[in-house]
Amino acid sequence: MKQSHGILLLVTCAVVWGLAFVAQSVSSGHIGPWTFNTIRFFLGFLTLLPLCWKEIANKRVWIGGVCCGVVLCLASYLQQKGIETTVTGKAGFITSLYLIIVPFLSITTGKKVTTKNWLCVVLALAGMYLLTGMEGGGLTKGELLILLSAFCFAAHIMVIDHFKEVPGIGLSAVQFLVASVIGVFFLPKEAPRWEAIHSVLVPLLYAGIMSCAVAYTLQIIGQKYVEPANAVLPLSLESVFSALFGFLILGQKLSAHEIAGCAVVFSAVLLSQIDIRRQRNT
Repeated sequence: MKQSHGILLLVTCAVVWGLAFVAQSVSSGHIGPWTFNTIRFFLGFLTLLPLCWKEIANKRVWIGGVCCGVVLCLASYLQQKGIETTVTGKAGFITSLYLIIVPFLSITTGKKVTTKNWLCVVLALAGMYLLTGMEGGGLTKGELLILLSAFCFAAHIMVIDHFKEVPGIGLSAVQFLVASVIGVFFLPKEAPRWEAIHSVLVPLLYAGIMSCAVAYTLQIIGQKYVEPANAVLPLSLESVFSALFGFLILGQKLSAHEIAGCAVVFSAVLLSQIDIRRQRNT
């Protein structure tokens, strides 16, 4: 497989994940976040199981899967709860801030925060102001929850990196199972009804099978043939597609200053992933 094919797979991931924000938004009007994520992650686990049933016999896969699953469960709950009152475009761009947050969490592993990292924070804050604060109300509760989820997704990246030697598909399957099992304990609080679940069955199937299982597998394959620096742009397009699909499917429009905010946030995310020193040496 050529690098161009790998990039195409990564762009496909971004499209799938961008459309998943629409599925999440549609489902949020019918079922609670714990119900949505419990079903979604269990579907993801079932889809991946035939591909990794040998891998999940590995003890390290279970240790890593439990750690990743706990963090993923919290991140996904906060995001889904926030999406209940936030348009998909904003949700996508706010979530993408996890890429800027990761370097600051990396200090726990001995890495240093650079001037470029702080510049990305400044750009991100400017973008967030344009995206959420120009009406004078500041962050809404939903936007704040999604911002908190971005911190959790950044922590999720760190945990995954800690278990990077563990077979990837097996790790993903177990984390989906763990996140689903945790969600079961919160279902009584939401008292989900079958009629409500059935009404959003298609978005649920999409989020579980396509967003969780298929897209993750495509990412694993695609990144085998694409250098990390070259993988940034196609994967970052997830936020762009979330806004595009939110407009095309749900009719959610962003104002001019909100679009400008999206552009600034997107620029900050891209800058955070570019190795300036490497670019100078090439």
